[in-house]
Amino acid sequence: MWNWFHNDKTNEIDEASACDGGAHDDEAAPRRRTTTTTTCFLMEVVSARDIRRKRTLLDPGEVDPCCIVRFSNDQDGRVVVHKTDTIYNDADPIWTVKTKSLCLINVPDADKENEHDQDDASVIVEVCHGDSECLGTVSLSFADIRTSNGERKEYPISCVTHDGVAAADTDDDGNIQPMMLALRFRKATQDDDDGVAAADTDDDGNIQPMMLALRFRKATQDDLVFFRKKTCLGGRMPPKATEASDINLAKIQEKKMLQSYEKREGNNNIVKYRVQPYPDPDSPETTTWMTQQEVYDEALKPSKKWVNVGNGDIGKVHVEIIACNDLPNMDIGVGDFTDPFVGLVFEDNMVRTDVIHDALDPRWMPWCTRAFCFNINHPSSILMLGVFDYDAATTHDPIGRVIVNMANFQSDTCYLLHYALHDDPKQEDDQGTIIIRLRVEWKNEADARKLAFKLPPRFLINVDNQKAFGVLRYICRGRVNMEQPSVESVKFYANELMTYGLVYCYLVDVAIGVLLWRGRANVRLGFATVVNIWFPIHSVALFTAAVVAIERPDMIPAIFFFGVSYMMLVLNYHGSRYPYPWNRCKSWQETNKLLVLGRSVHPPIYIEPYTGVDEAMELEKLDRVKAERVSRFLWDAKTVGLKVKRIYTKTSVTGHAIDTKEDEGWFAGSLYYVHMALMYLCTYLRVWRNFVNWKGYYAHKMTLKCLILGFAWILLPMNTVLVWTFRILVWTCLGPWMKLVDIMYIHQYYRTTEELMSDPTVKDTNLESVLTSKMVQTMVSNARLASEEALKLKDMREAQFGKLSQLVPPVDKSLRPYIPLPDSTAEPYDSNKHTLPKTSIKWEQASGQKLEGIMLPMPKCSDVVTFEM
Repeated sequence: MWNWFHNDKTNEIDEASACDGGAHDDEAAPRRRTTTTTTCFLMEVVSARDIRRKRTLLDPGEVDPCCIVRFSNDQDGRVVVHKTDTIYNDADPIWTVKTKSLCLINVPDADKENEHDQDDASVIVEVCHGDSECLGTVSLSFADIRTSNGERKEYPISCVTHDGVAAADTDDDGNIQPMMLALRFRKATQDDDDGVAAADTDDDGNIQPMMLALRFRKATQDDLVFFRKKTCLGGRMPPKATEASDINLAKIQEKKMLQSYEKREGNNNIVKYRVQPYPDPDSPETTTWMTQQEVYDEALKPSKKWVNVGNGDIGKVHVEIIACNDLPNMDIGVGDFTDPFVGLVFEDNMVRTDVIHDALDPRWMPWCTRAFCFNINHPSSILMLGVFDYDAATTHDPIGRVIVNMANFQSDTCYLLHYALHDDPKQEDDQGTIIIRLRVEWKNEADARKLAFKLPPRFLINVDNQKAFGVLRYICRGRVNMEQPSVESVKFYANELMTYGLVYCYLVDVAIGVLLWRGRANVRLGFATVVNIWFPIHSVALFTAAVVAIERPDMIPAIFFFGVSYMMLVLNYHGSRYPYPWNRCKSWQETNKLLVLGRSVHPPIYIEPYTGVDEAMELEKLDRVKAERVSRFLWDAKTVGLKVKRIYTKTSVTGHAIDTKEDEGWFAGSLYYVHMALMYLCTYLRVWRNFVNWKGYYAHKMTLKCLILGFAWILLPMNTVLVWTFRILVWTCLGPWMKLVDIMYIHQYYRTTEELMSDPTVKDTNLESVLTSKMVQTMVSNARLASEEALKLKDMREAQFGKLSQLVPPVDKSLRPYIPLPDSTAEPYDSNKHTLPKTSIKWEQASGQKLEGIMLPMPKCSDVVTFEM
């Protein structure tokens, strides 16, 4: 057993032993016992490149590399400290946690008295082909290891010799390359030129060095825990699971077949229902049976049990799953009903609620697993919920899902949200409703808003079985895989494109109104009187911009930037004042005040049920009428045009077909290309829809940039800059001195027409020499490092969380945005009303799947203390 970490150990060191495995004769100097202290280091075999074997007529030289770690002062020279797995037929292998890249080694601490003896000792890494043939070694002194701190270093591999010659490739004459070239490899440092050719030898016939990348750092307690659990669990280290993070539903309140869920009490035969999933542990007498109204009222009370999820540090999202209504019955059987539970996905976290058995209108009680505090990594992240029917034997049946866009909600506000559940991407089905309570808190709202201007990071979630993977995949993408080519996905995309026809007609109606100066505006007279008068401000703006563009063509770029900003601000003005509060966007002024002042200045938000529903319905009806009017006009124009064409073809000689037309089938093209074209088109249209509706922070960013560019074009001498830019380009690239460029640089690759006439042979352009340039080799080296880290992180995630992974969508790209129902409410957050005292709340921790650290990255746990509870 290894002496883990820093400990005392008595080592026997043979001063006369050689470095060839510790063999010695009888005349060797006597060994003396020394007491040394050791420190445990974590060692990682990162990768190797340009691994080669001797090629023969019968052996093509394919290499199956693996690494064996030994100590140079072993007495028998056969003690293996660690051995990686073999990677087959790969001259540039990358070892990961799956292929046993990590190990722990004890390194003697520096001792001045025995400094000479310890420096002679070293760690030997043998690079082998399979389990038998040694291709080369790397020798590392203990002093070098002690100074390592996790940095990646490359060491030249010293080739093993056979019969006095290096085990390297042979040249064209069959001669083995001279052994001295191997000595040069020993002297290579980590600052050597990265531009190593891919071939085995360079132009001078020298052997290129084989390189091995290693990393060392001191071991920690987490390393010991990892190795022990990894050994006990057969290679996989599961995360610390709580009831909320148990997506496998291994620990649930099982259904009791003979248990009654309803009874009558008292002379009035009051109907009471059994509280699920279990009564309140603090008062089981009064919470085992309740009336329907008591259950509804109890579910709305603040939660007693919270789960802290993830490891973000810019804010928190408090989510409570309150209830579901009118769920469909997914079970078939007499007296058997849906057993619902809710799965939640946010960034790299997936959790679930308790299971409620036999309930089409389930209510989750404050003391059960229903409340989650997600730590935010990026403010644009979306919250995804899926409702499922629990099945112990088969996969869990999906019922419906909801996507909550966090950018639409204000801080310091408590929302009680009702959402419709949909299983169909077109949202034309009725799968019931879900009620959630939501609150957003920011550590620094201004910093969070600035971070929203950057692209969100890439989040992945791994699970270890198909049942959990089905839950995760449905929450993230729905029942239909819209990225997989199929008849069903093509049909959905085609129907979506048809829905944009009314939007096009509405835009045409707006353009006609602007051109004909039909605009009107509401003008406030006094404090309460609002008068709608004729004031076509958009027509005035368009006319002014057109006149300036004609008179001052140099101002066209500024007009373009101001025009984009003007349209975005108009859309924001109407979107932030939409009658239905749940379909509004944040105003431009509010966002600017937040960025300037560093804090939110919005007034307290109160939203009552059914606020603005009638006004919104009137506006939507008016918009539909406008679109139908334009659609009818375009249809009539098309009909008249076809009639005119028919009349023309009857009187035209060219209108009569004289050739035979081929019959084209229904699927003349490939379904794949049709699907890809429709998918990208619909995706871009959805992004554009969210952009013009200000449903994301990028709309504010684009508007601000256009305003800055517009003012910059006016205030700065941009006309002079453009003139001089074109002058420099013309005088540099079009002058007679380009003939010198041709003679000195281009002619050797691209011959003249006269030379081609005399010698029509197309010669080798020798452009592949660019691949050996230092710039390209640096790019190759950087790409290899990136692929190393990506592959190692992938295998580490699979080792810790499971081999099945799903990419979490960074933004909402659904066909129709999920909008809260009119029953939803909002009010300012009151800690005394919406949360219990801190001493009454039970906290649990569910770590996310974001890994941090080098060599052995581990999940980071966030503090369970919220910003304000």
